[in-house]
Amino acid sequence: MEKAFIKEIRSVQCSDPYTAFFDMLYMAMSEINYRQDKNTASYLGLNTARYQGKDKEHLSNAFAYVMMMMEEHANKRNFYDVLGRLFHVLELHNQDRGQFFTPQHLADLLASLGADIETLKERNVLTVCEPAVGAGANVLGLCNYLMKLGYNPQQVLRVEACDVDIRCVTMCYLQMTLYGIPAKIIHGDTLRMVENKTFYTPWWMMNRGFMEVKC
Repeated sequence: MEKAFIKEIRSVQCSDPYTAFFDMLYMAMSEINYRQDKNTASYLGLNTARYQGKDKEHLSNAFAYVMMMMEEHANKRNFYDVLGRLFHVLELHNQDRGQFFTPQHLADLLASLGADIETLKERNVLTVCEPAVGAGANVLGLCNYLMKLGYNPQQVLRVEACDVDIRCVTMCYLQMTLYGIPAKIIHGDTLRMVENKTFYTPWWMMNRGFMEVKC
């Protein structure tokens, strides 16, 4: 499916693969978040007018492949950073862009070394604050570790994540949403304690009274 995805993205005529990739993600996020905030597309600087006819179809097909890849991992009870992987497969991580994402196997290892399982046993809930979340690989690594221990991360995990890059915020938001993780994702600067805008996954909103995370 990766090859099919790459073909669709590179078939877009009106923009380069980098722009097409993130516009695809912005469109998906805007649609999912529309009921919460009708101004999401404007905040993301999304211009859908450029995508017409075949180009629009290519983006739609590309995102369908994203969903199928994530569904395949979910069916295997595996949380995997599909979008981070595709970013690298598309070779968008060149020196000019300077953007790199943690490999999933390394994120899985880090989660197994740092997870506070004792707190989870005591409270039956684990709150996680990720100050530079990227595409969300570390959170997904924690999900994998919880699964190995017999916990359902969709039920016991509460995530608050932040990133200074709106592209990363979008990638994380979509993956937390499609994997069903309750998450509050902030576009802001952790070091400067700046919060520009906050996005909530549907799974957070469904249980909002139980979701507030104090870091």
